[in-house]
Amino acid sequence: DAVITTPILRDQWLLDHPDAASEKIISMEFPNVNPSQYSTKQVMESGTRQGYSCVFAGGIYRAARNPAYTFKLFGALKETGINLSIVGAEKENMREFIAEEEIASNISFYGRLPLQEAQRHMEQADILVNIGNIMTNQVPSKIFEYISQGKPIVNVCVNHNCPTLPYLEKYPYVLNLFEGKDVDEQAQKLKEFIREYAGKRVSAEYIVKEYETCTAAYCAQQMLAAIRDVVSKE
Repeated sequence: DAVITTPILRDQWLLDHPDAASEKIISMEFPNVNPSQYSTKQVMESGTRQGYSCVFAGGIYRAARNPAYTFKLFGALKETGINLSIVGAEKENMREFIAEEEIASNISFYGRLPLQEAQRHMEQADILVNIGNIMTNQVPSKIFEYISQGKPIVNVCVNHNCPTLPYLEKYPYVLNLFEGKDVDEQAQKLKEFIREYAGKRVSAEYIVKEYETCTAAYCAQQMLAAIRDVVSKE
């Protein structure tokens, strides 16, 4: 009677099946934006810390994302006090992407952790890092958790039509970098962004306002409306 799916998949379905029952296919965002679960306390101001902590939290596997370019970007900054923590993957599993000796000393690996420990790493970070998906029909769910935290986001994209871009274009503190471009040039942009925005935080009020359609309350109303519509037709 009704199908609820993501906007990306709905658009793809209608493109492939233009004569299908489009009125039954309802698009709904991921209901993952919830800034109230995180503290709004400012992290340490720039210039008063010993180095900068950047965190990627998520899985790394060939079918979805390749971290090699991101490792090269941060490796180029190993003398600047900028460090990258990888939560969700082991160093030895990176061999299929990049030689172990090419992974710089400012990149650390913590493997798979319980959810609360992974969240603690993110909450203590200055910068949150996304390594973009290879596929363009999936949005990394971590993007919405990153947005919820309100911290500056570094978004490393594989494709110029990366599905994260429409969500992040209204986010105040974001740097989008693209694989294939000159590493030294983009590493310089990365360094400048981190030094300028580390310690800043987007307000919970702004996040709820701009990302209302990605909140659980909004999505619940969409689901309720779909159910009522189906019931009313019986």
